[in-house]
Amino acid sequence: LYPAWLNQTGFGYESIGILVGVMGFTRTVSFLLEHRIYQHLGERTMSTGYALCALFALVPFAKGFLLQLFVMAGVGVGMGLLFHEGLNLALEPAGKVLGNTSVFETALGTGFFFGPVVAGAVSVFGPFLIFPETAMVSLVQLVPIARRG
Repeated sequence: LYPAWLNQTGFGYESIGILVGVMGFTRTVSFLLEHRIYQHLGERTMSTGYALCALFALVPFAKGFLLQLFVMAGVGVGMGLLFHEGLNLALEPAGKVLGNTSVFETALGTGFFFGPVVAGAVSVFGPFLIFPETAMVSLVQLVPIARRG
């Protein structure tokens, strides 16, 4: 829905491709450098990832290509950090690698299935609402992290 919304608000297909590509690129780079990032952020790595993914709520307010580029770069970094941390959590306990990885992949698959369905239903009330709705998933995940201190 992000590319369709951008096109509806006047972005060309080339710009949309660049924005989505930047998100994928920054996701890949942060995934590859996550070990170094973790050395600097420590336990705050996951909360930083969620906070960066929550930047998606700014999409309707980010007017212009450069602001959209900044938002998508941040979201990409957040996705890379969360994916790496999620894999670490899934693979960490000895003897439970297969089960934990299956749960992790099942959660991803469930999100890929239900995410567009829920976003489509929410967008009926206003196409811009999918961005804060998507960001809420990240923000809700910050609550238990904040409680742990």
